Amino acid sequence: MLRGYHIGEEITIVSKGIQRSSYTPNNTWIDERQKGRTSYFKIEKIGTTYLYGKYIRFEEDRKEICYYQSRINPKDYNIFSGIRRDLHKKHTDFINNLNEYEKNRENRRRDLERKAHRLTDVFLKIWEKQNPRPKIEA
Repeated sequence: MLRGYHIGEEITIVSKGIQRSSYTPNNTWIDERQKGRTSYFKIEKIGTTYLYGKYIRFEEDRKEICYYQSRINPKDYNIFSGIRRDLHKKHTDFINNLNEYEKNRENRRRDLERKAHRLTDVFLKIWEKQNPRPKIEA
């Protein structure tokens, strides 16, 4: 039985990141977008490995307990006692910043590719002037 939890307690669970397996054996990677994802959970049963209960959603600051029972493995989450909405805001801000960073990075990569193509064309024209194309002599 897991210790430190109480039936009826509402907790905030923060994902440590979902491990995804790759095609090579014994090689996993962490999905960074899932790292820090915040959910809220009400404990209904405490098992030896899992916590059983229902997720809590917020609709316009109104708390709503989902009707289906779920289980979570505490090893996959950082668990905080009580409802911590500030952690959800931190994760949302992180995802927004990450999206902005990736968009800026992609735009910069495209700019660099355009410049590289222009330079390649310039150098290729110089090379073609120095090394003219062979002609067929009739």
